[in-house]
This record gives sequence, C-alpha cells and structure tokens, in this order.
Amino acid sequence: SDTYRCIEWFQLGEQGNPPGSCRAKDLSASLEAQLVPNSIQNTPVQQGSLSVSGSITHTLQIDSNGRSSFNLSWAGGALRLTLTRPDGQIIDSAYASANPGLGTYAFASGGPSSPNRLAYTFTTTMPGSWQLNIGNVGTSAADYLTYAEFVTSRTLTVTANANNLNVGSNLVLTATLSNGATGIPGTTVTAQINRSDNITDTVTLTHQSNGVYTANYLVPNAPGYLPVSVTATGSDGGTAFERQETLMLAIAPQTAQLTGSYSDSALDDDTDGLFDNLNIQVGVNPS
Repeated sequence: SDTYRCIEWFQLGEQGNPPGSCRAKDLSASLEAQLVPNSIQNTPVQQGSLSVSGSITHTLQIDSNGRSSFNLSWAGGALRLTLTRPDGQIIDSAYASANPGLGTYAFASGGPSSPNRLAYTFTTTMPGSWQLNIGNVGTSAADYLTYAEFVTSRTLTVTANANNLNVGSNLVLTATLSNGATGIPGTTVTAQINRSDNITDTVTLTHQSNGVYTANYLVPNAPGYLPVSVTATGSDGGTAFERQETLMLAIAPQTAQLTGSYSDSALDDDTDGLFDNLNIQVGVNPS
C-alpha cells in the first residue's frame, strides 16, 4: 500500500496533498527489520514544491529517544536535506559520515516511475523539536514530501467500519491513541478526506474513553479511491507528540452496488468425485 500511495502522489502531484507516507523502504529496511510490529510511528507528512534555489524548513516534534529515520522523497530538481537537532547541532551527510555511531545517511536516485529518496537513520534520537531544512540545488523545480518515523510506545492506530463504501452510507472512523496499555485523552485528532472530485473534507474525531476517538462521515457521491489521513497532536504526561496514519478506502459507483449477498459451491463437472470448479455468486444491484 505504501508503494501505491507513493506512485499515486507522483502521478497526481499537481493536485497537492499526498494520500499518505511515501516510505523509502529500501533506505530504512535495516531499521524496520529490528522492530516489533506497531512500534513504528510517523509524524504528519509535509509536502510542497520548491523552485530553483528555493528552500524551506519544516519542524517535526519527536518524542522518542529510540531508533528513528528522517525521510525525504521528491520528483524533479535536486534536493538537499540537513537536520537541525533540538540542541542546535546541524546534521548533514558529512556529519553522518564522520559520526557513524550516531547515525547513517543513504541516498537512492529515482527513475521514470519512482522518486528520488534520501534518509538519515539514527540508533538513538534526541527528543524535541527537529528542523528539516530542504533546499533545491538543481536546475528545475521539485515536488517533495518529508516525514520522520521512529520507535515509540505512544501509538496511533486507525480503523474504518468498511473499506469499500457505498454512496450515502456512514463511514465510521476510529482512532486509538495509547502509551503502552494506557489510553491518551485530551488530544486533537482530525481526519483529512481527499475525495476523487478534488474536494477535501476535514472532520474532527471526538474522544470517547481510554484514548479512543471516533467520527462519522456521510459518504459523498464521489466514486473512486478515498485516501483518509488521520492526524493526532497533543501532549502525554507533559511530552508533546504528533502522529499520522493513513487509510486507503474506496467508494463504489452508483451504477452498481453490492447487495451483501454472497454464496459459493463446489462443482464436480466430470462426476469423478473430485471438485473441478468453485462457483461464487455475488449479489449486485445495477442502477
């Protein structure tokens, strides 16, 4: 799904918002291979365009002292990324090479169907506000996205009541924020819903209990894929944090709707006592 999100963003980049994290898996594979499931979380994705010689700084809130990876992906141009640590230390590729015990730097050039990617990976991370300083040192404009992922006990998980939606039905989004087994209340949780008709809806999830937040959304008449990015920002025991998770849902066109009636049966075509085919029946209401 991460590959699909990345390809979709670069194909539709002129429309703006990427649907989710375009993870540079090959750059952070050594990090992820050592992690337990659900322990990796990521900051909200930041994206934009940089003209020739343009530059921009994004601030990301990191609340972990464990492993982390700061990632940048882009199409066009030639981008450079440096990091400013919470203590003011500037980290670039030269600093990473001179201090291999602190972290590593990796770069992978892209092609016609893949972005350029670079990543700084750290075995231990200084918590606090990190600055990501991006500059275009190429000869053409560049579209980019950047984010950080890290190991943490503070986790955000997001689910939907259905992945395939019908126009006019009710989409229920559920976000769970927890630190270990303890829920995290008092957090701002919002969902950005990017419709296929180029309209973006934003809904606020309401805290129910024990770190569980929910929201209802009336599915619009906009058939196609429906990327949903859920962002949580707040404080846990005085420690500021931010998280983002993405769902890829789909809205069925009204030209045909599944009825929810399904059946299957095995067929023995040559009556030899062995099944030859599986007959699957799906109920559909054409309009």
